[in-house]
Amino acid sequence: MSGEELKKGTATVVIKETWRESDGRQNVRHSSAMPVNLAGSEPEQPLDLCLRDIGQGGVGLRSPVALQPGETFHLTFPLLQYPDDIVGRVVWCQPESDGYTAGLQFVEAHPYSHARLVVDVCHIEFYLRDQRQRLGRDLDHATATQEWQARQTTTL
Repeated sequence: MSGEELKKGTATVVIKETWRESDGRQNVRHSSAMPVNLAGSEPEQPLDLCLRDIGQGGVGLRSPVALQPGETFHLTFPLLQYPDDIVGRVVWCQPESDGYTAGLQFVEAHPYSHARLVVDVCHIEFYLRDQRQRLGRDLDHATATQEWQARQTTTL
C-alpha cells in the first residue's frame, strides 16, 4: 500500500508503508524522517542522519557520505530512550542528487527484537501526520516525540 487514504470520521489517515516483493524485502517498511545517529567502530564523530524508512529487518536512511556495504554501525535514536543496543550492517548504498541513500539490516540475536522501536517510530510518525492534517500543526520530530511520550504516560 503506498499513499492509500482511509476516511475515519472527519479525519483522513494517510498510510505510508512501502512493500515491494520485487526488491526481496521480507518486512514492511514504514516511512519516517526520525533523526538517527550512526557510530562506527572507529572513534570518529557519529553521523547525525535521518531515516527514510524503518521495518522489523532494518532501516533505510539518507547520508551525506557513502556508507560501505558490510560496514557495521551502532544506531542511536536521540529522541527515544530505547534501552537496547542497535547494530546495523550496511547492505546497500547508492548516490542520490543530495547525497546517498543506504539500507542497513539489523544485526540481532532474535528476530523482531527491535519491534518496540519500530512500533514507537510508527506511532510518532502517525501522531506527527495526524496533528498536521487534523489540526494544522506542523511539528518537528522532537516536539512530536515529546508530546506523544507525554500522552503515553498519561494513558497508562
